[in-house]
Amino acid sequence: MSDKKIFVYGAGISGQGVSEVLAERGDKVILYNDDKKDLDPAWLKGFATRGGQYVCGEDPEPYLEQCHLFIISPGIPFTTETVKKARALDMEIIAEAEQASRMYKGHWCAVTGSNGKTTTTTLLGEMLATLPVKTTVAGNIGFALSKELQDLDENSWVAAELSSFQLEGTTSLAPDVACIVNITPDHFERHGDMAGYVAAKSKIFAFQTPDDILILNADDPVSSGLGKNARSRVIYFSTKKVLPEGGYIEDGWFVLNVDGKKEQIC
Repeated sequence: MSDKKIFVYGAGISGQGVSEVLAERGDKVILYNDDKKDLDPAWLKGFATRGGQYVCGEDPEPYLEQCHLFIISPGIPFTTETVKKARALDMEIIAEAEQASRMYKGHWCAVTGSNGKTTTTTLLGEMLATLPVKTTVAGNIGFALSKELQDLDENSWVAAELSSFQLEGTTSLAPDVACIVNITPDHFERHGDMAGYVAAKSKIFAFQTPDDILILNADDPVSSGLGKNARSRVIYFSTKKVLPEGGYIEDGWFVLNVDGKKEQIC
C-alpha cells in the first residue's frame, strides 16, 4: 500500500463518514476542518485507533503535501483557500459522492432536482425495497453516502438523492438510472449563475453510457432540454400532455409507454 494519505476536507457528517469507511479498509486518512470543531471523543478515539488523523484550524499545506487524493464534503465550496492550495499541488479533487461511487459496486437510481427530489427518492426507495436483494435510501437525506453503501454487494440497489453540491465534484459517477425532477434557479451563491447550477445538476448523467437511463421532466424547459447532451437513453415524463413515449397522465391513469408496451400503472 502507498504511503500517500487521503485528505478529507470538512468534518461534518459526510467528512466523518467517508473518513471512517476509508480508515476501516486500511487507508491512511487525514480529516481536516478549517475551523476548530469538537468531534465526539469516542468517534475520534476509534478513528485514531485505525490510523486516522484529525486536524483543525491549522495551515493545511503540510498535510496536503502528504496526500494524493482530496475528498471535499458537499457543504464546502470549491473556492476556499484550502482547495486552491490543493489545486496548486495538482491533487485530484473529488466529491464524497464520487468516492462512494468508486467503492460501491452495486446499482444506482440517482435523483436530483430543485424541488421534489426527497419525495421522489423516498418513494423510489419503497419500490426498490420490494426487490429480493439488499436496498437502501441514501445521499442528501441520510448519512454520508460512503457510510450508507459500505455493506452493500454488487447485486444491491440504492435510491440516492444527490444535490448539486454533491454532484459538483463527481468525475465518473454513472447511475444505472438517473432522474432530474426539475431545475429552477437556486444556489447561485455556490454555483455563480444558472449555467453553473445546471452544469452541476447535469453531472448526474455526464458519465452514463448508452446502457443507462436518464429520466427527464418534459414539462420543465430547463431539464427537458438536457436530453440532447446525454449518451444514455432518455425517457421523459409529463403531467400535462400525452407523450409518444414515456410516462404521462391519460384518462385519469398514470401510464407508462416504453418500447411499444403501454401499461396503466395506477
